[in-house]
Amino acid sequence: MRAVLAAAVCLLLLAACTTVRPVDGETTPLGKGLDMRLPAAPGYPGHFAASQTVVGNYGERKGAFQAVLDLGPDRAQVVLTAVSGPRILGITWTSAGIVEDRTPLAPEGLKGINVLGDIFVSLWPVEAVQRAMPDGVTVSVEGNVRRVKTADRVVEEIETTEDDGATMRQELRNLDLGYRLTIVTEKDG
Repeated sequence: MRAVLAAAVCLLLLAACTTVRPVDGETTPLGKGLDMRLPAAPGYPGHFAASQTVVGNYGERKGAFQAVLDLGPDRAQVVLTAVSGPRILGITWTSAGIVEDRTPLAPEGLKGINVLGDIFVSLWPVEAVQRAMPDGVTVSVEGNVRRVKTADRVVEEIETTEDDGATMRQELRNLDLGYRLTIVTEKDG
């Protein structure tokens, strides 16, 4: 029992140590040889608050996390946690830039700008997403599928399989970078 208690205390102390650092630039990988440039300010129309459960498949690896989103025109904030567990990473995006607040539990490969990129492509209006794309990349919507493509390939697809106004289920497939996210969003209020 003491060992379990000691391990729990160590985890809590470790999670309490954070590193706050600005993100260098506003570009994030979109696909092979393609970078997307996020706008200087979030520009999300209105206010959107929600919690998400995300299951990711990255090649042979699989992982899950939860996220709390608070999106608006002047500020977007995302907080990632382990499923029902400690905080991993916080991301704040304003016109002053993007800042991430990492705990030691955040995997080295997890980058706040990449998380923002996936959220941006899947939740912002198509027109805003199109403006962030590099030359030669288009964004289209066919039914319940949003596609990001070049002249010769589909780079990414976001399929909304359910949206009843309170809960939304999406499947994000990045065909170029080889990962898939299953995202369940529960909207606040």
